[in-house]
Amino acid sequence: MTHILTQPQLMLWLRINSIAGRYYFRKKTKAEAIFDKRRPDDELKLDSYECFTFEKSHKIVQIKRVIDILAGFEGLEIELMDDNLFIKLLRLINKEDIIKFENILSTLQHIIKSFR
Repeated sequence: MTHILTQPQLMLWLRINSIAGRYYFRKKTKAEAIFDKRRPDDELKLDSYECFTFEKSHKIVQIKRVIDILAGFEGLEIELMDDNLFIKLLRLINKEDIIKFENILSTLQHIIKSFR
């Protein structure tokens, strides 16, 4: 049986030239938040998101700028793979989410342009 998604979600794919690396971010569990205080093992330290590094980038400062902007938006799953940024909202969207997300994307556009 095929499951058809009938609830609105938001996904986005942005190209970021010359960023490289592979990272995955998702909301931290309570256990991860506690363990990170005792043993900080994430390459990028964020309060509410856990960072999984699969391949390090030499542009870590630029990645940190992008993730800091996205980390203000609750309920995202974020992946950087080579020169691609994938963003998925894991909960149902509403009009306020769309407006906030548009503002975040506008800010990201300006930052991404400066990477070139």
